[in-house]
Amino acid sequence: FDSDKLYKKVYIDDFYIDKYPVTNEQYLEFVESGEYNNKKHWSKNGYMWKLRHNMIYPKYWMKYDGNWKQIYFGHIIELKSNYPVMCINYYEAQAYCNYTNTRLPTEEEWELVCRMSNNNDINCLKIGDNCGSGVLPVNICDDNVCVGMLGNIWEWTSSDFTKFDGFKVDIPYRVQSEPFFNRNKKVLKGGSWCTTELLIRSTYRNFQDACDNEWFVGFRTCS
Repeated sequence: FDSDKLYKKVYIDDFYIDKYPVTNEQYLEFVESGEYNNKKHWSKNGYMWKLRHNMIYPKYWMKYDGNWKQIYFGHIIELKSNYPVMCINYYEAQAYCNYTNTRLPTEEEWELVCRMSNNNDINCLKIGDNCGSGVLPVNICDDNVCVGMLGNIWEWTSSDFTKFDGFKVDIPYRVQSEPFFNRNKKVLKGGSWCTTELLIRSTYRNFQDACDNEWFVGFRTCS
């Protein structure tokens, strides 16, 4: 696609990144500690969003008979501890990072590690085989530098969705990316379990509004 067919040369400093995406168990600790509701962890726009929507925990979570549940395709299921947290927006991911003194990776950092982890995008989830079976636990395989970067959930990055130098619109995809540059969109990477195989690659640049918490999107932290 036109948004990712070019490239840019960047220098990346040393950094650390989590082997696994943040799990329900880890995010639940953030919620149950009361820190999800602590203003100091939120950006100005994030806290305004939180207040506007009266968010006290993630949108599809609920507490029932003293136990945490998750709404999943209209069904109420157990909140599984070793599954990636998802349906989390950029502001919620950013708040968690502030709570843990970490940050979200840039798209360049994320792509670099993905290329190192997946042997030219051959993924341990067996791209395409997982379609229809749903989200899998974060430790479904353990043979990579970082696990589950392709084909389980999309992952937030800290990068704005902007055009690369030399960008030209592909006529067949005129509305694919250009109308969305520089509009408070953040880059998503990785593809989810229900993403078409064509898009499950390290270079593909998806994007969503920073306030969007409807999709199979989670994150991993970086420092």
